[in-house]
Amino acid sequence: MKIIALTGGIAAGKTTVAKLFRECGAALIDADVLARAAVAEGTPGHAAVLAEFGADIIGTDGELDRRKLGTVVFASAAKRRALEAIVHPEVKRLFALHATELKQREVPVCVYEIPLLVESGQQHNFDGVVVVVADKETRLRRLTIERGLSAEMAAQRLAAQVSDEARIAIANWVVPTDVNIAQTRQQVQQIWQQITAAPYMSARGVN
Repeated sequence: MKIIALTGGIAAGKTTVAKLFRECGAALIDADVLARAAVAEGTPGHAAVLAEFGADIIGTDGELDRRKLGTVVFASAAKRRALEAIVHPEVKRLFALHATELKQREVPVCVYEIPLLVESGQQHNFDGVVVVVADKETRLRRLTIERGLSAEMAAQRLAAQVSDEARIAIANWVVPTDVNIAQTRQQVQQIWQQITAAPYMSARGVN
């Protein structure tokens, strides 16, 4: 099974591109979904986050209030690293379980949506890297209008992440989403053809 990493900055359009790959026939694994499972109520991760950040970040349903937690960690690099130290090991474990299941089912291609690929240094673990990009204005608009963040919070979250240049430096393919959706779909289909046509792919491209 070929495993392709799909990454990009916040509000770049990763989920849209992931859905387009699913249309092509890829199985999807979403690191954000795994991260939620890693800190769900009753898990060791949940207890660790509570101990690190306090009861204020727990919602009325007992689960983490992701918006409150996001406000804390995006304002402090140290807090962000503390959260990542709790969540990342469990996400890696859950990903390995899901990937093993897909391999056993003989799924040919898995696309792993992983926002913090560059930050975690995992790019060499995959058969290829797709980087999703959109200009800053588009991303800010998505964060404020579609996700309801204030302009200040949106700008803060963009500033807290690595640059698009750092992501593009590890990319095999770059997919813009601040264009017509038909153009994005066409590019994803072209990438899919390259992925499925290659008998072997290295971590840095098609051979």
